[in-house]
Amino acid sequence: MPRSTSMKWAMVCSIDDHSLEFGIWLCEALTVEGFKSGFTHQFDHKPETVLHVEPSNYDAFVAAYEEHPGVMLIFQILPSQNSVVYEWMKQLSGHIGKIRQGIVLENALSKFANHDLHEVLTNILHWISRSIAIDREWPTASIRITGFPTTFNQYQLAAIFHNFNVVSVHFEDDFGVVCFANKFHAVQAVELFNNLQLDSEHILKVTAISEQLKGQVALTSGVTIEPLQSVASN
Repeated sequence: MPRSTSMKWAMVCSIDDHSLEFGIWLCEALTVEGFKSGFTHQFDHKPETVLHVEPSNYDAFVAAYEEHPGVMLIFQILPSQNSVVYEWMKQLSGHIGKIRQGIVLENALSKFANHDLHEVLTNILHWISRSIAIDREWPTASIRITGFPTTFNQYQLAAIFHNFNVVSVHFEDDFGVVCFANKFHAVQAVELFNNLQLDSEHILKVTAISEQLKGQVALTSGVTIEPLQSVASN
């Protein structure tokens, strides 16, 4: 039975060398720092993808953000502090519903050699936590589940999602409703547990309830959205 709740991540950048090494190093450093500081974020060991996009190519930039809709976190390597890519990153990540973290190219190449690494890592972890917390609209993060044994109580149903942050469980006439702390966990629950063979007699059916969550699930299933208008540089 799948149980991984580690965060899928990707990198979008304009450098050819060291990008994969930097991304893996950063996620490992965030995990270690998070453990020391009381954060619970976990990251996939390797990125879903590393995409190289020219900073002047907006269409390629949009395609990069839409190409892997299952990714939750994007590390965006910025050519410079005031690059138009920063505005594109904010616009697209908000529209598609991803957590984004911009990193200036020189800091990526030096692994923040000119900065307090503890402070940098802590700031990134806080940003990820705030991004998830902003999404804590509990009705939005609820799923509908059927196919479990009729003898299940709330605790047994919640135990199916024991690696997720479950807020509440209740039963309707012929289905259960599980509410998570944020929509990221809810989307992952639909992806991982829908059509799961629980035992020889029971197959779970897990679906989103809110229209917003249905839209996010559709994105992770590979349904693309209309690209946004380009942001002009000054």
